[in-house]
Amino acid sequence: KEKMPQNTFPETEGTGETSKEYPQYAAIIGSICHRVLEGWDFHGSPQELQRSVESVVKWDITFGKGVVESPAQFQGESISVTFHPHLNLPHQGVGIQGDNEYSPPLVGGVRGGGEMLRISISPPCEGGDVGVVMKSKEISPDTMQTQDVEFIKAEVLKILSGFIGSEAYKELQNAQILGREVSILLKWDGQIMRGTIDILYKIDNRLIIADYKTDHIKANELPAKTATYNYQKEVYIEAVKRCLNIDNPEFKLIFLRLGKAVSI
Repeated sequence: KEKMPQNTFPETEGTGETSKEYPQYAAIIGSICHRVLEGWDFHGSPQELQRSVESVVKWDITFGKGVVESPAQFQGESISVTFHPHLNLPHQGVGIQGDNEYSPPLVGGVRGGGEMLRISISPPCEGGDVGVVMKSKEISPDTMQTQDVEFIKAEVLKILSGFIGSEAYKELQNAQILGREVSILLKWDGQIMRGTIDILYKIDNRLIIADYKTDHIKANELPAKTATYNYQKEVYIEAVKRCLNIDNPEFKLIFLRLGKAVSI
């Protein structure tokens, strides 16, 4: 059978201008911000945030020597699909085969042979941790110097310390968190689309898909910037609609440096 082309939303999309002094570390700064927020419960103290940042930096850089773990790309792998208990959906598994054929015949209400969706939502454990499938990805072949590690740690702490005082952060504090690092695999317009939803949450009857961004950006640049993510919005919304049978999920970009969540 003819294989479908695959398209992946970059894991570090939106981090290209994270650091103006050290652009070579922009991606790793963005990745560490994501890793910290993945395990953050949005109610911790500034001291707890600092400890969390230090822990992630130590693991990813000092122990990993420049290798950061990131969500697997799922090619030829067998992945378990676990739905959050609050969504009242069954636990099911899906196998992703080398020829892009999928099983079982029914996943998230979508039958085999038709439009296909693979979405995984792991319920938060105590402390906000979630279960994700990870594999290593090399960030830089060079050995980082102590001053570079300290710069990365300070930059991440600066970004997240500013974020915790924002209105966007308060919204997450008051939300019901349904999933973090939610991986999707979707048949879309003749392609297989892959990506990761940073956070999926609920406020009252609103289901919101959100993606973190760590760009240096000014408030007056937001309209032009957010317009570039319309395609990502369409794919992510369609994935959630198909799997969870929800008609009107929302999509937001959370710009961490500005502390603003923008609906698009």
